[in-house]
Amino acid sequence: MKFFGFLNCHKPPGMTSRDLVNLGTGAIRKSYRERLAVVVSDTDGSPEQSDAPTPRRKPPKVGHAGTLDPLAEGVLVMGVGPAAKLTSYLQLASKQYQAHFVLGQRSESGDLEQPVQSIDGAPVPTLDELQSAARQLTGRIRQVPPSHSAIKINGRRAYKMARKGVDVPMPARAVDIHELTIQRYEYPNVWLDICCGSGTYIRTLGMDLARQCGTESVMHHLVRTRVGQFELADAMSVQQIREGRCMSLIRPANEGLSHLTTIHLDDEQTWRITNGLSLHVSRTRTTAAGDKEIRDAAAIDPSGDVCAIAQRRSDHWRPTRVFHKRLFTL
Repeated sequence: MKFFGFLNCHKPPGMTSRDLVNLGTGAIRKSYRERLAVVVSDTDGSPEQSDAPTPRRKPPKVGHAGTLDPLAEGVLVMGVGPAAKLTSYLQLASKQYQAHFVLGQRSESGDLEQPVQSIDGAPVPTLDELQSAARQLTGRIRQVPPSHSAIKINGRRAYKMARKGVDVPMPARAVDIHELTIQRYEYPNVWLDICCGSGTYIRTLGMDLARQCGTESVMHHLVRTRVGQFELADAMSVQQIREGRCMSLIRPANEGLSHLTTIHLDDEQTWRITNGLSLHVSRTRTTAAGDKEIRDAAAIDPSGDVCAIAQRRSDHWRPTRVFHKRLFTL
């Protein structure tokens, strides 16, 4: 049994990302304990297996890629076992969102977390004005995250300071908006379809869209429909997690790294890279990544498992993370 891969989960509204991760962690570790008990029972007292290594008794880690606010719902991907160390790479993949904003409103948080105020005499943008503003907000833009966010400022969470009335100076950041589409518009309601890169704040994007049209907006609903290759339609529910179906729905680790360059290895190359040795680029077969800016590559062994993350240094691939099967197979 492989404790190495990704769980595509549907976080419901009202639940924190941490609550869902804790639930997934409990289910994975329960499966691990049950499997460990079977393996130990099969090997103990068996003379022909007396030289077999003792199974690792440290439970697998579980990490997640990209927090969703409690009011939001949608795809939350968890990394299981060594794949918990791959979540930072998964976060580099593009994400898809559907968001509902109401124009002519404002709140301190930009969503329903704080009280909402209606703006008297707010301008009513036309569809053409909204579409024009959306085009201006497409591409690489600079965005100021909301003060009610989980960003750390001098070691403290911004939202905790904001809730105490502290004025929080938020630094601007560059983000990539691949597509910003006005999916539907019935004033004051506007529904957006967004494809974006890592670090984008959707409520800020909707607020900026409104400001381009001379008004303000509040986000009333947000659904993350995709993270990389992981789609909401295929996401497992909270009920499925509670039923202990995690291991049957775990996805191979390489599915979370499809946006990276792929290095296809033979047995000898797999041995070399998993022992910390570099590989000459000309002697490897690679598939180029869709995002040329990402320097990291996923090394795939002959069985299709991710065995390393490597970076190109001159004419060699140098491993920066290595994954041994004995550490995640039980």
